[in-house]
Amino acid sequence: MLSRVGISVADGTDEALTAAKSFWVDDPRLQPLRRLVEELMADGDWAVGVMGQDLVDQILYPVLYRRLDDAAIIGGAAPYSLVTQHLIAWYADQRKWLDALYQAWATDPEHGAANVTVLGRWLDEWLPRAQSATAPLLESIDQLLGGDAGAQEAGAAEVADIRERFTALGLPGTQTEEVSS
Repeated sequence: MLSRVGISVADGTDEALTAAKSFWVDDPRLQPLRRLVEELMADGDWAVGVMGQDLVDQILYPVLYRRLDDAAIIGGAAPYSLVTQHLIAWYADQRKWLDALYQAWATDPEHGAANVTVLGRWLDEWLPRAQSATAPLLESIDQLLGGDAGAQEAGAAEVADIRERFTALGLPGTQTEEVSS
């Protein structure tokens, strides 16, 4: 879908996709996020990759596609709102699947207790890294929108919500402090 949007925006050419790739590869504000995503993709344990990427998504999706939607509409970018409707629905479906997966891991009759320990350790390792990696992007959003977006504060609130969500699933980590960028 994103490739189609990129081609459509560039009048049938790949210019927007090429520019987006260059931005992803070269922009210093995205390098912490890119580094984290690449580390997660290269991790030998697929479950680490799933959980780590999910933590990034849990920070970014609500900020980019819920909280910024209002700013987009007020700022005259109604087409952004149309795109976000699809992404919000996708995220809600993804959230159900992932929460059920975490719950299944935690309640597995044979390995549940060990899984809870490992998942808590991964939460403690990867959530601060996800927060740190997303911080430059959220700061850029605030700068671009004149600080009115509250993206950094929203990201911090999402981190607190993530901890609450994992605790409700029976997967508490041990760390509770926020990581500053």
